[in-house]
Amino acid sequence: MNWKKMIAIVAVVLGCVTLCAKQLRVITLNTTPEVARSEDEAAVRKGLREIEGVRRVSKDEANKVISVTYDAEKTDSVMIVKTLRNMHYQVDVRSDVDVKGLKREKRTVDGMSGASSQM
Repeated sequence: MNWKKMIAIVAVVLGCVTLCAKQLRVITLNTTPEVARSEDEAAVRKGLREIEGVRRVSKDEANKVISVTYDAEKTDSVMIVKTLRNMHYQVDVRSDVDVKGLKREKRTVDGMSGASSQM
C-alpha cells in the first residue's frame, strides 16, 4: 500500500473516532490565580489530560480563559473543576456546551451555573 493511501486511511479513522464520541463538550472557564506562567500552564494541561475523556486543553490569552474539550460519556465538568481545585485554583465556569451545537445549554457545576467555586 502506498503512503498516500495509508495516510488517508489513518486520517479517516481518526476522524471517525472523534465524530463517534456521542457527547463531545467544551467547558470554558477562568481560574484564580490566572494561569500565566508557562510552567503553570504546562502543569494544568498535564493534570487535565490525565482525566480519561479529556481530548484537548487550550488557553485563550486575549480572554484569559481555558477551554477543555471532553467526552461527556467518560468524564464531566465536575471532574475537570475538581482537578483544577486540587491544583489550588479557584474556578469560574463560563460555559459548558455541546460541540455539535445540538444542545447549546449551560450546565451547572456544584449547582451554580457560571458561579465562582472555592477550592
